[in-house]
Amino acid sequence: MGTPRDRLDRLTRRWRERHDARLGAGDRPRASGGREALARRHFPYREQTPLEYADAHGADMIGFTYDEESYADPDLDAWVVEVGRILRERRAEPKPEPEPKPKTEAKPKTQAKPKTQADG
Repeated sequence: MGTPRDRLDRLTRRWRERHDARLGAGDRPRASGGREALARRHFPYREQTPLEYADAHGADMIGFTYDEESYADPDLDAWVVEVGRILRERRAEPKPEPEPKPKTEAKPKTQAKPKTQADG
């Protein structure tokens, strides 16, 4: 059965596959006015490139859904689509193996000085 984390990872992969398949179909419905207003407030699309944003926040994003809808503002729409593309591309890349930690030489143990009567 696996751990709860394994189950969450499996469900996340399945959700991402479905999300990516929907995006591959091409037609994105128009975002509601509230959704567009939220995207305008939330995303720094005028101050940051999509790559800068993905570099800063992508590792924390399990799912990015803003690219499922289109936006009336063409700059916001293009920015959101590009962020989604970058995040999907990064997910598809194989994860690098962690570098093995270098072995440090063990420090020689110092011999304890034998106690003498003067030491107490």
